[in-house]
Amino acid sequence: MTSGIFVSRNDVLLTCCLQSSHGVSGHTMEMLEYLYYLRRVENVDAAALFPFEFSQDRVRTILRQYVLSQEELDDLFLNIHFSKNIKLLKAKTVIFVDGIIQYRPGVKVIADKIILFRCARECSAEMADVVLQDTRLYPDLSNSAHYIKKVLVDKLRPCTRPTEKIGMIYATRSCRELPTRMVDDFLKMDFSKILVLSDQPYDLPAPFVNMSVPVDSLFDKFTHFLYTPVGGYCEPFDCSPRLPVECKVHGKEFVLCAPLYRGLDVRLYDMKRNFESLKLKKSDGLLKYL
Repeated sequence: MTSGIFVSRNDVLLTCCLQSSHGVSGHTMEMLEYLYYLRRVENVDAAALFPFEFSQDRVRTILRQYVLSQEELDDLFLNIHFSKNIKLLKAKTVIFVDGIIQYRPGVKVIADKIILFRCARECSAEMADVVLQDTRLYPDLSNSAHYIKKVLVDKLRPCTRPTEKIGMIYATRSCRELPTRMVDDFLKMDFSKILVLSDQPYDLPAPFVNMSVPVDSLFDKFTHFLYTPVGGYCEPFDCSPRLPVECKVHGKEFVLCAPLYRGLDVRLYDMKRNFESLKLKKSDGLLKYL
């Protein structure tokens, strides 16, 4: 493949901003889950492209969170691609799961159809054919349609519950943070350990334990998810967070240690009032936009 050029001959290509450095994030999980889903749709040949530094080993660790046969795993790996520093992307239908094609000029996308999963107030709407967004969070656009991003709930692997009370903080530096001012508050809580998931270790005392993401069998390792503030380059907004959904499935406690952000409030509402609407199923409404 020519350097800087990626050509997909699949019917649908799942990816994210071609100038991103997401690493392990909700968007990583979305690409994998929607790939699994679309690979099971009749007459749809789908693939996923990770346009940042990633590896098959990291994907393999993530996929151990699901109940998948060896045949299903082999099929996924045959259709997962890694290629960073892309300047030209050619595809039939391409879905950007983070709603952004580029942060700055320098990328060209040639596709029959461009679909965005909107994830922030700013998105590449002017470059898209369809913007799929939750209309409770965003104003209507001329090319938008209502859609709620889903989680592949029915394939999540059952987990065990530790006998100790263990907290978990998701603090990858691209979009979450662990403010210094909160450390003392956490130390006053009666956790035997507090796992800090990040791409770079924090300088923290015991009982904090740094863990590099992705974490194998993550949901076996904690009892309480400590939701800390949005940080990094993200605005104070949290569109369709998936960890609260996974925690509900696995019986983990959700502890709000931050403002009730717009987006998070809608997610929590759906979890309480209509959890079925958050499950990625065979009849998902995405299909009519492909």
